[in-house]
Amino acid sequence: MPAEADPVSAEGVIYLAGNAPQPVLSLREKGGSVFQLTGPLAGELRRLSGARVKVTGRTDSSAYPPSIHATEYSVVEVDGRHPWVGELRGGPGSLWVSTPDSLAVEEPSGRLEALVGAKVWVVADTSSQPALVQSFGVLREPGS
Repeated sequence: MPAEADPVSAEGVIYLAGNAPQPVLSLREKGGSVFQLTGPLAGELRRLSGARVKVTGRTDSSAYPPSIHATEYSVVEVDGRHPWVGELRGGPGSLWVSTPDSLAVEEPSGRLEALVGAKVWVVADTSSQPALVQSFGVLREPGS
């Protein structure tokens, strides 16, 4: 792949375009520019469809649409809220999202307990301790 020498960053909404079995993973910037997303993080990015994400990587401007071989990303917004992203740690009665500023969380339905070890995003009400989870998603399954 002919790539530009320096990594670039693009921020926009992740979406899938096209038909099964191989829909194209893309990012649309606010100004309308579109990038196809490839690379080792494509599986995680695919699970963020509809979220606003900042992606960094090498570009291939000879492709159409231009592509970014994603080597890192940060989740800016999910459903209008800024999420916490990290590995889920803990066990029954004690869960937290492991980040530089780890967040202790409570999820009343108990669905998060089965995901310990997974990379997740969590939107939570941080006015209580532990923070009450309002929504979450799995970016990478436990053990993978």
